[in-house]
Amino acid sequence: MNEPEGQGRPRLALVNLGSGSSGNCSLLHAARDGRSCRVLIDLGFSIRRTRRQLDELGLELEDIDHVFLTHLDRDHFNPSWSRTLASLRIPVHVAPGHAAEALRAGCPEACLATLDDSAELEGGLEVHVISLAHDESGCSAFRFQLGDKRLGFATDLGHVPDELIEFFDGVHLLAFESNYDRSMQIESDRPEFLKQRIMGGRGHLSNEQSLNAILRIADRCELESIMLLHLSRQCNATWCIEELYAACAPQLRERLVITNQSDATPWIECTPLVHATGA
Repeated sequence: MNEPEGQGRPRLALVNLGSGSSGNCSLLHAARDGRSCRVLIDLGFSIRRTRRQLDELGLELEDIDHVFLTHLDRDHFNPSWSRTLASLRIPVHVAPGHAAEALRAGCPEACLATLDDSAELEGGLEVHVISLAHDESGCSAFRFQLGDKRLGFATDLGHVPDELIEFFDGVHLLAFESNYDRSMQIESDRPEFLKQRIMGGRGHLSNEQSLNAILRIADRCELESIMLLHLSRQCNATWCIEELYAACAPQLRERLVITNQSDATPWIECTPLVHATGA
């Protein structure tokens, strides 16, 4: 499962290394005109596991150019990364409202970079950020753009405001949270306070909430692929999502990539497939 080749045209590709309450990490690769940029989104796993998974992709941690953090919960930033980030001097980008929390969590001050609105990285990769509700400190969603290719990334959402739908206008690849099945959540033996935190508008999205948002986004763009993130192991299942999409959005079912906690996905690309034609 090696890194995709640029083939002389702009290309954005995403692989999720694992997603769930025990850890989250994704790798984005942008390539154009022989130049590339590799970005890790969240660092929720151990350094050892992340190095192993990068090795399976033919990469080393030293190949990473940037890190972007959605927020600082332990499953999105593992404090054990502090010394490694400092030694490799990898820039760690956070929203301004997360800067103090990032320092408290162990992010080296020399690596910390705040992202107010947008930034341009190596090779012309553009990054845009929007702040959203999640627990007390909120969460950041990102839109990456290279040429005319756009990728949206959002997880740990309490709810989906209209601003986020507009923010993802025109994306080709959407990585989006689909955390829990509502019936499974209600019927679970979880404490009531935890259920309320998750379902109360500042926690996570149900499968139905996620699908409703994705349908609204799909109405605004040529959405080629949908990567579903942060499935609850206790209160969700792949079959729940597949049944929901089969019943309510069969047109999107073949575009789904459903992540899990332990395994990496294949590379998913924004670039449409080029079909060879005969003479």
